[in-house]
Amino acid sequence: MDIVKLKDFDRIYAVDVFRKEYEQLFGKSRNEYISCLKKLRTNLKILDKEMKNSLQYQQFEKLSGSDLYSIRHVGEKNPRVIFAFVSDNYVLLLSSCKEKDKRDYTNALETANRRLLQLEGRK
Repeated sequence: MDIVKLKDFDRIYAVDVFRKEYEQLFGKSRNEYISCLKKLRTNLKILDKEMKNSLQYQQFEKLSGSDLYSIRHVGEKNPRVIFAFVSDNYVLLLSSCKEKDKRDYTNALETANRRLLQLEGRK
């Protein structure tokens, strides 16, 4: 697994599987994907500029009991993006899910934690 810098952002990075994983959340619904991607990019711009100060906005939340955070798009489909702040220098997008039920979110958190540990183990 590698880390890639996202185009058009100064401090936003993602694990290399993130983009494909996010796109697959929406299946064949291209319009839904494009709509949610626009919202995500808007939130990533806020995160890129304000870093931890962005947590004052309702779409960002610190996840209890961990060093992980999420971006929420409250709505019918409820997509979530799990990320971490890395050394206060950049943001790393780790996983995503549609929160249809609690298990979906739990799986995304487990994936994010596993990926973070794997990346830390490479140092």
